[in-house]
Amino acid sequence: MCMSRLFKKYPAEYLMILPWMCISMFPLIGYSVPLTAQYVFFFASIVLTGIPHGALDHLVDEQNKRLSGQPFTLWQFLGSYLLRMLSFGLIWYVSPGMALLIFLLISAFHFGETDLCEHDHRPLTLFLSFLYGTGLLFFLLISHLDEVIPILTSIPQFSIPYAIRELADGPQSILLLLTFVQLIVIWTLQGSGKDKIILTIRTLVMLTLIYVLPLLLAFTFYFGSWHSIRSLSMIRNHLNQTAIQPLTLLGWWKKSLPLTLLALFMMTILIILLNAVYGWSVTLIALFIGVAILTAPHLTVMSHMYDHLRKRNSTSEFVLSQSK
Repeated sequence: MCMSRLFKKYPAEYLMILPWMCISMFPLIGYSVPLTAQYVFFFASIVLTGIPHGALDHLVDEQNKRLSGQPFTLWQFLGSYLLRMLSFGLIWYVSPGMALLIFLLISAFHFGETDLCEHDHRPLTLFLSFLYGTGLLFFLLISHLDEVIPILTSIPQFSIPYAIRELADGPQSILLLLTFVQLIVIWTLQGSGKDKIILTIRTLVMLTLIYVLPLLLAFTFYFGSWHSIRSLSMIRNHLNQTAIQPLTLLGWWKKSLPLTLLALFMMTILIILLNAVYGWSVTLIALFIGVAILTAPHLTVMSHMYDHLRKRNSTSEFVLSQSK
């Protein structure tokens, strides 16, 4: 089977799981992945998939407005985007702890919504998406608490509750509970038993990889290889609805290049300046907070897109049922 047919038969995000299964063999047989290699994987995923899937937000929002019958202007989009960023940035300035909690909760909802968008179209799905994403995100964090706690302690004005520190000594019961929550969500969704079995297997494989891999690679796997590519696939489906010439996943990725390169240029300048003045540790924290601030408007745009995709899928299923 040639590669093009393979990508048509199996979604790209599923194929990306395969190399990560190979990488996970190293920790299992007692070999640690060098930190330099981990950073290479991490930055490669950010450049190739992480930034590009956010660099299409203006096109996604334009399509959202078009499908809703609302006018779209680039200046209005940029103004709204910047206002959300400034609002969330203010929360980070006033209360980093509250901002971090908000960031984790909205990220959990976003991850769950992205993973379950095509599986259910009821209003209940939004709550189920939040539960699923919360289980996944906190599974990632709690399974690597020994690496997460030093990162959290470096955030200004943020103190880690004693109970969270205690979890580092024995998080297995919590991890099992989070896994159970995700499985309950899966089997609460609408759909055939076959779909639920596939989703169950997918989830268990992903959680296993997250557990086995070190934190940096676990995040790179989920965010860079799974979430970002899956988001790009959803964006392609969304934008192709009214496109005069529908594009492939690679075609829309190329469309993201101008803003991706601009973002990389600005990020590089910011890293150089911050590192020269404050040092590397402060630079990393500033980048984390910056990404968190960018996340708020991005999640809003994507959530509106998923709402349109759910309505479209629900309408298609209704028409199909009426034709039988």
